[in-house]
Amino acid sequence: MMWRQWIPLSQLDIYDQFHYQSGDSFEVNVELDGNTTEYHKQGIEKIKSVLAEGKKVRPILVIKEGERYKLLDGFKRSRAHIESGFSLIEAFVCDKYIVTGK
Repeated sequence: MMWRQWIPLSQLDIYDQFHYQSGDSFEVNVELDGNTTEYHKQGIEKIKSVLAEGKKVRPILVIKEGERYKLLDGFKRSRAHIESGFSLIEAFVCDKYIVTGK
């Protein structure tokens, strides 16, 4: 099941094997991600500009794990919200992993 809601950024785990925290910033595992840290930072700046204009961005995708949320899609949108000082972010929340295929 999936639903849409606003979630506290303080309960969101955004770092994984692709993106990891480095002080107050982050680094990207280029071998896994395929893009550089600078590429991601440029994207985050663009999203921050959109947010500063009062516009909305597409909700992120998360899975609920206990009292926390694990980010599945939307790293740049999440970082842009954090860096812009937001406390909430709109998300599509899954209550379990859904595996499809044959």
